[in-house]
Amino acid sequence: MAKLENGKLILNEEETEFLKEGKEYSLIPNNEGIFLLIDKEIEGKEKQKEKKIDGLAEEKEQVIGLVKKEKNLGELVEGKFERRLNEKQKKALLQSVAEGKIFVFKLNESYQKGVYRVRDEGAGEGKGNTEEISKIKKEIEERAGIEKDQKEYSLEKDGILVVRNDETVRQFCMENEREIKEGKLRGVKSFDGNYYIMEGWLLNRIMKKALESFKKNPNQKLEELAKNIKTSKVFTKAVCEFLKEGGELLERRREQYYLIT
Repeated sequence: MAKLENGKLILNEEETEFLKEGKEYSLIPNNEGIFLLIDKEIEGKEKQKEKKIDGLAEEKEQVIGLVKKEKNLGELVEGKFERRLNEKQKKALLQSVAEGKIFVFKLNESYQKGVYRVRDEGAGEGKGNTEEISKIKKEIEERAGIEKDQKEYSLEKDGILVVRNDETVRQFCMENEREIKEGKLRGVKSFDGNYYIMEGWLLNRIMKKALESFKKNPNQKLEELAKNIKTSKVFTKAVCEFLKEGGELLERRREQYYLIT
C-alpha cells in the first residue's frame, strides 16, 4: 500500500518489485483517485510517435512558444498575431485553439477581439480564469506608462480609448450599455474635445495613485504627475479629467492641477 509521508512516496516490498532500480518514472493523474506510473523512456517514445502522427506538431510547439514568450499584449491580439506566422503555423494555431491548448481571452466580453493565451493545464477552469484575469490586468497596468499617440490606444490592449467623434461615442455607448451601467467601463469628455473611455478597474487603480501623489504635492503639472505615478500623458490626462468631474481636482490653468481639500 503506497502512501505519502513528508513529501515522499512510500511503497511496500510487493510494489517496489514492479519497479526497476535506477529507472525514472512519471506519476500522471488519470482519473479522480487513480494515477499512472509510467517509465520515462516509454513515455518519451510515445511522445515521439504522437509527433510523427501529428504533421503540425513542430509548428504547434513553435506557436505555443511564441504566445508564451510575447510580453506585449498588443502583439497577441486576434488578427495581428497571425501576421507573424507562416501558413503551416497558422494552421497549427487553429488546431491548437480547437484542441484547447491555446485560447482567446477577452477581459471584457463586449470586446470584438481578444488576445491569444496558452492554457495552464495545471489550474482548474475557475482558478485558471481568475489567474488569467489578474495576469492580464497586471500587464495592462504596466503598459499604462508607455507613451504613444492617443490614436494608438485601445481598450483591448491598453484599457483606454480616446475618441473625438460624437457619433462614434454614441454608438459605443449603445453597444456597451450594460458595461457602462455596471461601471465596468467609464467615460468622460474633456474641454479639448476628447472622450476618454477607460476600464473601471484600471481607472480606480490609477486614480488612487494620482490622489496619493497629490496629497504629497497638492499642486502639480500634467508632466510632473505623469512622472510621479509612472503613467503616460494620455493616461494621466484622462485620470485628471475623471478626478475633476468627481470634484477632487481643479484645473486653474491648462494642465495645471490643484487638489481640492
